[in-house]
Order: sequence, then C-alpha cells, then structure tokens
Amino acid sequence: MVDLKQIIRRKHPQAKRLKLAIKQQQVFLTTPPITTEWQIQQFIQRSMPWLEQHWPAPSTQLCGTVIHLAAINKTLTVVVDAQCRIAMEVGNQLHLPANHGSTNQHLQKWLISQAKLYLPNRLQLLAQSYALPYQSCTIKRTVGRWGSCNAHKDISLNALLLLLPQPQIDYVLIHELCHTVHMNHSAAYWQLVSRYCSDYLLQRKAVKAFAMPAWWTQ
Repeated sequence: MVDLKQIIRRKHPQAKRLKLAIKQQQVFLTTPPITTEWQIQQFIQRSMPWLEQHWPAPSTQLCGTVIHLAAINKTLTVVVDAQCRIAMEVGNQLHLPANHGSTNQHLQKWLISQAKLYLPNRLQLLAQSYALPYQSCTIKRTVGRWGSCNAHKDISLNALLLLLPQPQIDYVLIHELCHTVHMNHSAAYWQLVSRYCSDYLLQRKAVKAFAMPAWWTQ
C-alpha cells in the first residue's frame, strides 16, 4: 500500500506539470514553481490507480528467495528480519532489515559487497593470464548492461554477474578485457574473444537470456 505521507516533493523551476515517479520503493512528486496544495492533492487522488498499479510488491515477498552464487560456492535463503539493521549472513540465511529503508536496496548493497570481493580478483587473474592489461575495475549496480570498458581501459562490471555460472562470468570479463585492444565489435574483436573463450557464442546467448530479478531492477 502506498503511504501518501511519505511522498517526496521536488519543486522544479522548469516543470510545466505535476509528475509522479517511483524509484527504489519511494514515490517522488515533481511540481512546477507555482502549485497550490489543493492542486497537488487533487493530482495525487487522480493518480491513485496508477500508483497502486505500479507500486512495488511488499519487501516481505523477498522472504524465501534463494540467492545462489555459484562462483563463490554460496547459497543463502533470504529472511526479512525486523531485528537487524544491516544485511548479515546467519548460517545459510541472509537476514535483511525490515524497517530500515528498502529491503531491495539492502539486498543490492549486500550483493555489491560480495561482488567486490570476487570480480576484481577474477578480472585481474584473466588479464594476467591473457596479457590483456586494464587500468581500473569498478563494481556497480546496473540494469542495462553487464559491463563496459572505456578508452582509458577502465572496466566497470555489474555486481549481478555473481548470480551467473562461472563460464558466463568469465565470458563477460573476457568480453570487456578484449575491448582494451578493440574499442568496437569488429570481426577482429570477436576473433580475439574467441581466442580466449572458444564457446563465447554459447555463453553470450546464455548471458543475454538471463532475466534480472525484480529486486535488482526496482
């Protein structure tokens, strides 16, 4: 249920109309510079059907979600716990706070912390093995891509990679490392990828088919 008292209002000098947006289980209301309280309340009431339709499912639905990190041999079951303030592992369970912000966000931050312990080391190992040096590695939460590499050879990786099997993780890392040589997807680039990942077509298809979970994209 949407808590109307928790709507965050943002006045924008260039806004021409009222607008609602939902991000990270929070409702944001953008208003033009001159807007009366009556106009705001009327707009919110008219928008209630849209809010109810698009409001994320309650965070408690994460209870029972199984997080399997094959690369680091870890499988945990999510428990939403009103007693804890930060995500923490308890045996084979991952306890997430129920009353301290978005439960989705706590799960996202936990996964990012796990990915930072593994992905940079794996990337460095592959880079050294294949003589494909890079400048830096950052781990982020992204929903549109698995990784990127810029002209300075800075590589960025999606923390959600940790949910993929090892062969698929390695394909993505090799994919980005090969961009340190070819900043394109030319025939020469794919030839280089195939040198270090002979079944890249199979792994690429599997990665593209992976559906990012709602708790990561919301």
